Amino acid sequence: MTLKPINNNVAVKLLKVEEKTSSGLYIPKEQEKNKGEIIAKDEAVEFVALGDIIIFNKHRGEEIEIDSEKIIIINKDDILALL
Repeated sequence: MTLKPINNNVAVKLLKVEEKTSSGLYIPKEQEKNKGEIIAKDEAVEFVALGDIIIFNKHRGEEIEIDSEKIIIINKDDILALL
């Protein structure tokens, strides 16, 4: 399915966080709630590119599920920082 955000919105795939123990084992944790990768965007949003990692306002946006993957649609004004 192709996702094409409109009206100054971007689609963000939440990043999974792993915690590393002192012995080097990785323990999967829940997904970050305010950090993700831009996977689609409106053409009018020029300051981010596909693949950029962002921090966004976690109390905004609409969460959807596409192909068993959680995606959040947020407005460009809710992007707080680029990583």
